[in-house]
Amino acid sequence: MRVSWIAALCLLAAGPAATKPYQIEDMLKLQSYGKAQLSPDGQWAVIERFRPYDSAAAYGFDVFNKRMLGQIWKVDLKDGRPPELLFEQDPDAGYWAGSLSPDGQHLTVFRLETDKLSLGIVRTADRSVRWLDINPVPALLNPVPIWRGNSRLIVLASEADEIAYPLDSGNRLQRRLPVLWQRTASGQIPGMTLTTSKSINPSGQRSHRQVMEIDLASHGQRLLARGQVVDLAVSADGNWLALLEETSDAAPAPAEPVSPSARPRHHRVRLISLADGQVIQPCPTCDILPGLLAWSDRSSALVVSVGSAQSPQGQFIRIDPDKGSVVALTDKTSQPWVADNDSGARIVRAGWHQGIPRMLLRAKDGQPIWSKPGEAGAPKETLPCSALQIASNGRALLVPCSSGLWRIFPGGKPEQLIGGAARLDQPFEETFDTGITERYRAIVPASDRSFWVQKTQEAAAITPNGRRVLTAKLPLRTSRLLLFSAKSGKGLAVSRTGSGASQLWRIGTNRAPELLDTINGHLENVEPPEAIALPSQVPDRVHWLLLPVHARPGERVPMVIMPYPGAQYARVSGPPITPDSVVSVANPLLALQLGYAVLLPSLRHDRFSGEPAEGLVDQIEAATDRAVASGRIDRDRIAVFGHSFGGYTALLTASRSKRFQAFIAAAAVPDLFLQHGSLLPYDTVGLEQGYPLGSAYGWAELGQAGLQAAPWHQPDRYIRNSPYFSLHHIASPVLLIHGDLDPVSQQGAERMFSGLYREGKDVSLLRFWGEGHVVRSPANIRAMWQHIDQWLADKLMNKRHASPHSMEKRRADPFSVDTDKGPGAIEPAPSGNL
Repeated sequence: MRVSWIAALCLLAAGPAATKPYQIEDMLKLQSYGKAQLSPDGQWAVIERFRPYDSAAAYGFDVFNKRMLGQIWKVDLKDGRPPELLFEQDPDAGYWAGSLSPDGQHLTVFRLETDKLSLGIVRTADRSVRWLDINPVPALLNPVPIWRGNSRLIVLASEADEIAYPLDSGNRLQRRLPVLWQRTASGQIPGMTLTTSKSINPSGQRSHRQVMEIDLASHGQRLLARGQVVDLAVSADGNWLALLEETSDAAPAPAEPVSPSARPRHHRVRLISLADGQVIQPCPTCDILPGLLAWSDRSSALVVSVGSAQSPQGQFIRIDPDKGSVVALTDKTSQPWVADNDSGARIVRAGWHQGIPRMLLRAKDGQPIWSKPGEAGAPKETLPCSALQIASNGRALLVPCSSGLWRIFPGGKPEQLIGGAARLDQPFEETFDTGITERYRAIVPASDRSFWVQKTQEAAAITPNGRRVLTAKLPLRTSRLLLFSAKSGKGLAVSRTGSGASQLWRIGTNRAPELLDTINGHLENVEPPEAIALPSQVPDRVHWLLLPVHARPGERVPMVIMPYPGAQYARVSGPPITPDSVVSVANPLLALQLGYAVLLPSLRHDRFSGEPAEGLVDQIEAATDRAVASGRIDRDRIAVFGHSFGGYTALLTASRSKRFQAFIAAAAVPDLFLQHGSLLPYDTVGLEQGYPLGSAYGWAELGQAGLQAAPWHQPDRYIRNSPYFSLHHIASPVLLIHGDLDPVSQQGAERMFSGLYREGKDVSLLRFWGEGHVVRSPANIRAMWQHIDQWLADKLMNKRHASPHSMEKRRADPFSVDTDKGPGAIEPAPSGNL
């Protein structure tokens, strides 16, 4: 079946005629919208808007680089005034919104500069900002300051003079290594660090954090607690503060495989009375699993999850500080439901409704199901579907399902309010600043959230008294419902055109959506590629073959295969192309611009077999056969280009197949031994966060590689699944791309290069300094694609750049690197090799 890209995505856009293929500068100029927050009366909102990607003042924060691009805008929902900056913001800093006070008169905001993070409080009436004299902690679990009423704020601050974890993880090594080198060079101060297995960075060597209460009226500060605090939550009545603290090192059992979600430290919960300062440690021997501090909606009772060797997935317990009791809510016969993922967080879900805890448990068939305490055996909660997040209006539960939006009262039967697939709005799509606790909150207040009904393309909200359902029409091609107020009947939504441009809309009851803002309009002039859906061996899954825009009918063009194990594509969803996302490495659109077709194969991946390489190359060759059979591909000019686990796949294919003429492996793992037990780069100068179990052991054992054992227990399994040990079979040229700060050990790329060099093979190593797992600096991205262009042209015998005329053309090519920029510039090698 042959479809156009726009038709496949069902995103037909009006606008100027398409004039050019997607260029690298199109990607580097991308902007985006972040989360939005609604005022209590529903009459205005604030929204994060990210500037063009290549306009940041610095790119040293790795995955958090985007935080340097943020701005905070205010949107009036009452009339047609355009959005405007909430307050004056420095273009060399990045801003994002924290939390809004209950009365909407104050908003906490963060400001990130190249070497400093600040926390401020904005008066929304006059837009003045007061910056606090503290070093705020943007914790992974719950980084947002907590309001205690309208005039008191609870914040988490670091006693260190550096930007706190996790924002510091991108540049900690660069900051600390020169200091250690200088100490050694001085001959006066030792440049050394000490790590011992008996105590991974003991608490005496770690900077403490402070939990502080700030009084806005008096500008006073009160110290509530001090320690290794990573999460905090205030009870609904405002009487108790729950703190989650890191304690001792959590060394894994020697014989048990490690999960990628294993945490490096044990945790305990501490409760503090905000009235008199009383401190309670309700379960001092319990190892609390991070990500869940759920206070009751009607009392001072708390639900947490406790892990143990007998119950590694966790067991829910209820803590009542007023009663001084700790009660188990589940046992080993009722396990919490935990999604399989490589996020590094084991997420369990529980919440409260009418003073009764609801927990998401694993049913006998392995599926999630909600349950209440006291239900022995299999969970029995009857809901219309097993939604992972539901809402409560205090009286009823509101459940978004594929069949519609449902309401259920205690003891009653579900009542359908709206038909058609429904889901909660998405205000936290940008999750860096909301945290795991908020992102995965199981039961949310209905007053704070709305629902997107996709069948009717409407936003829906339940009025505070629960008697009416308000709706508003959404714009065509809505991509995100940001918010919709049940009080005012007004809200915000984002749409996306077929080309990737995004539009911000004001929505409301009884009125058509009103356009407020447009970003990425430059993509309207980009011509989409032709996409062909090829049948795969898996039912209902296809391989996508993308053809260059200017490919002539009947022409057989060279092809680049971009594999990733576990990525499977459906015909109805269209090809996985994201022109409005910064995909710097294995980007199909950028390869298409170079004149190559791109094959995106659907690949099965069994992470429990213990044999990640088994059958993988056969699947790639079968997908290639489908592409060649289309009559559009030159079978003698095919390259395989993968990133991360796709890079592993590229090298594995190189060592097991003779069909392909070139291989590019970026951030790849050629030797699975090396990806077991290695430290993250920033951990080499100090293990403040504990030993990284998930990355050191979990990825290889129970994560993506799924080898199911440590290498000293199953060395043969690691060998036969590692391309490094069969590199002598590689016949075609290989280009290795790696960053020196990549959690994937750069030694793998170095040893692969060394081995292929010794075997007399054609191999190149392109290394980027100061880059992590993904190349993020705009200059590095441009240089990388220039070298990919030249290398592929050489290896696939594409003569587009051979003539003097083509060299003149290259001077105007957006991939070109200005070699006059200084010592960091890279001059192209004539052969395309480094």
